[in-house]
Amino acid sequence: MDTLSIVISMINTMINIVTTALVAFTAISLIVSTVMIGIITYVSVVERIKEIGVIRSLGGRKKDVAHLFNAETFIIGLVAGLLGIGITYLIGFVANIIIGGITGIYTLVSLKWYQAIIMVTISVLLTLISGLFPSRSAARMDPVNALRTEKNVRNKIINVLFICLGLFMIVSCGSTEIIPKGYANKENYTNANI
Repeated sequence: MDTLSIVISMINTMINIVTTALVAFTAISLIVSTVMIGIITYVSVVERIKEIGVIRSLGGRKKDVAHLFNAETFIIGLVAGLLGIGITYLIGFVANIIIGGITGIYTLVSLKWYQAIIMVTISVLLTLISGLFPSRSAARMDPVNALRTEKNVRNKIINVLFICLGLFMIVSCGSTEIIPKGYANKENYTNANI
């Protein structure tokens, strides 16, 4: 093998590594955003307990209440997906102008129409999945208890936010080690425990 083929092989390997890392980061961000949309929908359910009670007491079925929250998450997913695609096309247009001015290639950054449709569909599906649990919990509410609900909603929202904060701290600090006081660094702590 000559030097050029070795260099091309190394570049291809680096591109594959970067692509894999970007896919992993994207998957993690999709999972986190799905959980956050579920939490936001649950907070929306908690804030609207009385309204749910009114809907149910006026003859609304459990299915109607569930459809209300499912429609809300559908709209959130659709708007978020369309906004993301619009920003992507805008950034791609600007990047093509800048790169084209430098290299003469004006079609380097492109997003095909079918890829955009797939991305919007994934956005809608993820938000619908994340809204299933909150919509079911809203549908199961007893109308009499929902109408009697006092204004302790703020405490429930604060509890949900503290749980989310705790989960975020656990996820973000899960890969770090806590070194006890008195040890200068990880090597000193590791050597002391051997």
